[in-house]
Amino acid sequence: MTIGMAVAVTVAPLWRAGYTRGMRPADTASAPSLHRATPQEAAACYDILRSYGESVDRTLGIVSWAHPRAEAFVHADAAAGRLYVVRRSGALAATFAILGEAAPRFSGVRWAEPGARAAYLHRLAVAEAFRGAGLGKWCMVQGERIASQEGYDYLRLDALPTDVRAITFYQRLGYTNRGTITVESGDPRQPLVDLVCFEKRLPGVGAGAAGGRADPRAGSRAAG
Repeated sequence: MTIGMAVAVTVAPLWRAGYTRGMRPADTASAPSLHRATPQEAAACYDILRSYGESVDRTLGIVSWAHPRAEAFVHADAAAGRLYVVRRSGALAATFAILGEAAPRFSGVRWAEPGARAAYLHRLAVAEAFRGAGLGKWCMVQGERIASQEGYDYLRLDALPTDVRAITFYQRLGYTNRGTITVESGDPRQPLVDLVCFEKRLPGVGAGAAGGRADPRAGSRAAG
């Protein structure tokens, strides 16, 4: 499998502060690395999503990322350069996508500033072997950093209302609940799915961010 090049960049103190918080001491020995996924890595990223989606289907009784069309989304994200890979000790540990345009389903959401520049985080999942060690929060910090450095004012996302752990997680990270929407799932087992929409106002890239606006296409490796 081809691995995208992870080019080292300096991480601003704001983002470094959230880097290891919530991780167990043993987990910080192998620092996560982040890079933009290559098309060759898309299948492995989808495997993480599918595995997580299947577990959610069992525990919450809903249609999730096990949906077949999710695979097409992941491959499209990789081809467009908006899919990210997190590795620890060389192993693929997590994945997420950052999009610069809103999906049609968000058109009716009552955002705080509808006209503001916003990025959208989708398809965040952590591989089973790496769950419970703070990596999900690390991914969120990186997603916010990417969006902020690209000049976006907000990072927005959605979650299933039955996934109480996810909703609590986002709220603890400072995301505001902007209401629930109902969308077509494309799966006859559950044609309609409710989604809770969240957003967070992002800080601008401060003077402490060395190098100014880093290009997320180059990838990043956080200093331990």
